[in-house]
Amino acid sequence: MVRGSPEAAPWTRLDREAHILERDMRRIRAIGRDRTSPDAGIGAAITAAVVGVILSLAIWFGLHVLFADVTTLQAGPLKMEVPALSSVDWASLVLTLLAVLAVFRLKMSVMTVLFGTAVLGMTWTLAGMR
Repeated sequence: MVRGSPEAAPWTRLDREAHILERDMRRIRAIGRDRTSPDAGIGAAITAAVVGVILSLAIWFGLHVLFADVTTLQAGPLKMEVPALSSVDWASLVLTLLAVLAVFRLKMSVMTVLFGTAVLGMTWTLAGMR
């Protein structure tokens, strides 16, 4: 097969397309590593927003599960929820501390801890202790 012959033409075109694809893939990977690229900040901004929303929800649910009375203080456009420390739900606090101990100290899986705390919470409620 001669380089300029018609039989060689499709292979050279495929080689050229493979080369272009490989070059584009190198560029795409380089964008992820290049912190000065305009596209690099987009992923960091989206990640920060998602982490902020998750943290906000965790704090909100934590306050409303652990305390029966939560009041909202407002100063202009700023709002802050403050729990009444005397309204602590002891059952929820004990289950929370047990879950934290199980996950971080005993290295139990989250699903196991979730199942165990759900069973303990239902038992506590059905026993009339809450």
